[in-house]
Amino acid sequence: MSQVEVDKIIPQSGTTLTIGDSGDTIAIASGATLSGSISGITNLTITGDLTVDTDTLFVDASENTVVVGGTDATSWNTNADELVVAGASAGGMTFYNPTQTNIFFADGTTGDDVSRGRIQYVHSGDSLIFGTDATERMRIDSSGNLLVGKSSLDYTTAGTIIRSDGALFSTTDGANTAVFERLTSDGDIIRFEKDNTTVGRIGVLSSRLYTGTGDTGLFFNDQTDQIQPWDTSTNSARDAAIDLGTTDRRFKDLYLSGGAYLGGTGSANLLDDYEEGTWTPVFEPASGSFTSITAGSNIGATYTRIGDVCYVNVFYRTDAITVGSASGSVRIGGLPFTAADGFSPLMVGYAINFAGDQPFSALPRNGFTNMSLYYKTSSNGNSTNLNVTDLATGSNDNNIYIGGVYKVA
Repeated sequence: MSQVEVDKIIPQSGTTLTIGDSGDTIAIASGATLSGSISGITNLTITGDLTVDTDTLFVDASENTVVVGGTDATSWNTNADELVVAGASAGGMTFYNPTQTNIFFADGTTGDDVSRGRIQYVHSGDSLIFGTDATERMRIDSSGNLLVGKSSLDYTTAGTIIRSDGALFSTTDGANTAVFERLTSDGDIIRFEKDNTTVGRIGVLSSRLYTGTGDTGLFFNDQTDQIQPWDTSTNSARDAAIDLGTTDRRFKDLYLSGGAYLGGTGSANLLDDYEEGTWTPVFEPASGSFTSITAGSNIGATYTRIGDVCYVNVFYRTDAITVGSASGSVRIGGLPFTAADGFSPLMVGYAINFAGDQPFSALPRNGFTNMSLYYKTSSNGNSTNLNVTDLATGSNDNNIYIGGVYKVA
């Protein structure tokens, strides 16, 4: 085949120079250099490797790999400043820069915003950082912990930590730490499990909350201001089935401003009062008044009220009485509660040193806070009121012990 050697081929002005025809192959000798600006090529197929400017861009045909900033895809991790794309040896896309402590994948803007949105790997601490608005937002540290809104495992600063062992920590300052939302239907919002078995639930029925384990739970009903026993498995009420405490796992004190229904729900089952305390006894005449009474130094009176009954126990003694205008029957006043209508006699266990008849019994007076004292006219006779004239006026006189239960109004 003949050969033509020329220094330059110039197309006629205004026309296009065409070299070859469809199906032809144009070979450029090895070592030859193409220079100048080449444009207008719509399809270009290159068989084998492609090198641009020695190591600016290298296409390795044998590895099906594009290398930016290097010439060898099979040893990418020993070279500096390389981007390897789709290399079989590199395993996908790899950016390697051993001369830098930070590697950025920036958003492509210029100036101060060059790394406004970025993915950054910090070699010094082996952390992968994600940022927006030129601010770090999330980090995966060298231990595999995911940090959102913070850059270290500091549990006292705002942010979220998902540790590599699965533990979750969320810290906020002046805001809700967590909000769990369930739409449309009733049921569990949070389920707690151990070894793939449900051990507890927090859920919702309408606008109200329940919590517990299995059929033993509580329902918080703000429509009726009640805490009710609940079956969390079926999300339904339970009745007379759940105990509060047990023989060796007791609660301490129970504070109620109302009553407690025991053994039933009727008014007769309502225990609405329990009290313990002391009270001060004093002799009172049916009419008039004593000018003065000096009580003994060792007197004492206690009471225990359960519901509408009150047990009283009293020892009373006087050291001096000035009768004055007092007359009629004698009573002991100062009972802790007003007596109700009903026959509630109290027993006089001991009486001594009265001036006249000795007290035999005491009876709280309906509608009052005192009790009348009675004596027997004979061993088998009727009881009658003790009179103020039966009281002794000296020291260490009128010793009396009384105990029993009366009904409270």
